[in-house]
Amino acid sequence: MTEEKLNELLELDYFSEKFIQTREELNKNILSKQKDLYAFNLIANRTKRNRCIIMGAAHDIIYLDISKEDLMKSFSENDVSQLRVCGISFDESIDSFYMYV
Repeated sequence: MTEEKLNELLELDYFSEKFIQTREELNKNILSKQKDLYAFNLIANRTKRNRCIIMGAAHDIIYLDISKEDLMKSFSENDVSQLRVCGISFDESIDSFYMYV
């Protein structure tokens, strides 16, 4: 996956057709009821790492120990769309993925 495509997927609007379609697909999945756990499991399975996914927290935000390079290398476009639906976003100012708790 290219960085341009990754950035496009990370900027999915909550009302876009792609976001809504992905959300409906996830809602059919039994794990989707716990979207945070689903996202963490997806990250763990795709990156095949043995370290924590959460690298820090501030107030109501948790920062994830995953990079754009990890996503471009190991994740499909559908995987990235699912992460976005699960609430994972990217903060350009600190070059980090995060989600609200």
